[in-house]
Amino acid sequence: MWKRNIAVVLSVLFVSVQSISAAAINMIVCQEEADASIVLPVRKTSQQIETVILDALFDSGHIVTNENIVNGETRESGIRAGLLSARDSYMDFYVVVTTHYTGESVDAPGKVSLESIKDVELTIRRIRTDAIVCQETIVPVQKAKETSSQGVDRFGKELAYKICREITASK
Repeated sequence: MWKRNIAVVLSVLFVSVQSISAAAINMIVCQEEADASIVLPVRKTSQQIETVILDALFDSGHIVTNENIVNGETRESGIRAGLLSARDSYMDFYVVVTTHYTGESVDAPGKVSLESIKDVELTIRRIRTDAIVCQETIVPVQKAKETSSQGVDRFGKELAYKICREITASK
């Protein structure tokens, strides 16, 4: 009987410790073209970055939701709607990942291209205090001997790691 009680207590402690370190995060990816007058459909590259970040944050133990990817004129209204959604859902953090594209090479339909990304602006806002935890611009680097898709995956994981590090440091 005492073994069962110890197992229950340890299970409760494990879940409690995990929930203390987990954060509830709402995220939106914004797609910015070099020429703001051109509104392209959502790029496959933007979708892959979003997927990799969401998966990595979830695998790190965070509770993660996301808004639809926005671009062009819908960007500002999409960011505002996402922030309101994060507040209404009692999220801890709101993450905005803005992908700036070079405009030099447009993704072929269904193709992923790290080379087409000029930089990514990362903004992390703590919902409770409305404070900006992190605002940084990150430039991707294509590594030798990696495909463009592998590069996008690696870069997405780097962004997710940065998000996790900033959120953990701000707790």
